[in-house]
Amino acid sequence: LAACSAVGASFFQRARRWIKCRAEADLAVAPEVEQAEADDKSQSLPDEPTWVVKLRSLLQCSAWAGVCRMVVALGSGKQSPRVLRVVAQEMLMKRVHEFGHLLKSLREGDAPREFAVNLFDLLEPWFRQCNPGIREWNTVLHALVLNKNLDRALALVAELEAGSDVYDLPEPVTSTYTILLKAVAERDGRLGAERLVQHMKRRALTLNIFDY
Repeated sequence: LAACSAVGASFFQRARRWIKCRAEADLAVAPEVEQAEADDKSQSLPDEPTWVVKLRSLLQCSAWAGVCRMVVALGSGKQSPRVLRVVAQEMLMKRVHEFGHLLKSLREGDAPREFAVNLFDLLEPWFRQCNPGIREWNTVLHALVLNKNLDRALALVAELEAGSDVYDLPEPVTSTYTILLKAVAERDGRLGAERLVQHMKRRALTLNIFDY
């Protein structure tokens, strides 16, 4: 899998600034966020809160289960915006396949569904720049489907099918469509699922018992 080591330091600096600005813009109207920021500023010590230090340490050690437990504990409270920002900042220093591991851990650990999608939103420019493989794209699709963003997931698959002159996009595989199949059936019924299967066959992909 392609790694993000080729991305220069200047990109990381721009990405960090982009993450901070994006998070502030998205969350500026939330009163609980304003209160959380005020609580942080009111602390007399210049050091980061203990939970931030611990979260950074877990991320740096790639302890995804521990990260997931902290997201579950803090990800739906007033600290949620800062949790998201810290995770995004630390992931910029990781390889792209590790982002896939994190999304999988969040999915299996019952973290808030929107957390993984919001994290992808912040990191999408970095993610694409790293030229991830289909396995990493599949973890993103899982996150979107679980958060009821089926249309966006379908649009991403269509983009993977079409390819890109800017990014090195992998072609979808059978498991890519399997991720979508149940959600399509629930929303569009049997006919929708059958259309998706027929689309797979036109791409020379077939389902087998291991894909269900």
